[in-house]
Amino acid sequence: MRNKSIDALKTICSFLIVCIHMPPKNIGGYWIALCRIGVPVFLMISGYFYNQESGMKQIRKVAILFVEANLIYCAWSYFYGAVSGNFPVISFDTLLKFVFLNESPFSGHLWYLGAVLYTQIVIYLLEKWQIKRAIYMKIPILLLTDIVFGKYSILLFGREFDYLLVRNWLFVGIPFFSIGMLMNEKKLRIGWWGIPVFTLTTILERFLLVRNGLNAARDQYISTIFLSISVLSFALEYKGSINNWLAQIGNRLSAWIYIIHPIFVTCFTFIASRIGIQKVWGYVGAVFVFVISVVFVYIGAEMIREIKLRYLKR
Repeated sequence: MRNKSIDALKTICSFLIVCIHMPPKNIGGYWIALCRIGVPVFLMISGYFYNQESGMKQIRKVAILFVEANLIYCAWSYFYGAVSGNFPVISFDTLLKFVFLNESPFSGHLWYLGAVLYTQIVIYLLEKWQIKRAIYMKIPILLLTDIVFGKYSILLFGREFDYLLVRNWLFVGIPFFSIGMLMNEKKLRIGWWGIPVFTLTTILERFLLVRNGLNAARDQYISTIFLSISVLSFALEYKGSINNWLAQIGNRLSAWIYIIHPIFVTCFTFIASRIGIQKVWGYVGAVFVFVISVVFVYIGAEMIREIKLRYLKR
């Protein structure tokens, strides 16, 4: 039986990720800081439900999604380039970043799919070699590396490092995926109190870093880690009723909402600027893009399902 609260959480995290790419006016910076839990929560959910017996099946599923998404954005990049004159530049450097750091040359947000794919392959091999526990010991080190060379790099070193060096499968994918596995195996939890506490500490972290000119571009705060665990813990323990459509969106559509929404951000932001409603768009854009993405992905999924049914009947 599916856990509807987890599916609902996936819907919420999908919306939070849309908000990152379409931040509301005035409260954008602090709201985005809280929205940053979206990707860690998705990674932990993947880890929580990871099963060694179906490991290769899960890897194939993500690999197909990874290829499909990059092909779509390859086509979109060249279409957008034909319209705007801004074509993607594919160099040896971009290929290296693509292979080793999961940075897609066609759209930055696709790093997440590469990170999930690499992480699942690594975890699968470690379990096969019966040394999976070795990665558990490295979780604090990997997370700390991200924090030290990411968000707190200006404070500690007086400079920023390329965030791609830490926003990848190794320093984000593996630790959060592994935390999800531990939450399943060891029933690791943070109580409901963690949500208000770490929401406040996230806001405080950002305030102090910004006020002192130390807010590096890398987007993961220390509190992001604990807020993410708190939110997933709450969803896992939640026993109340869940709206069915909220759960269905998370179950069936969340992956493709993540993949496709930047195209709608680009298109409708352009339209809003052309018709002179940028100010209104700044407040409602995230909600509009999320709804359009849900509708588009739902219609697409239904069309594909219908085609498959007709094909099978032949």
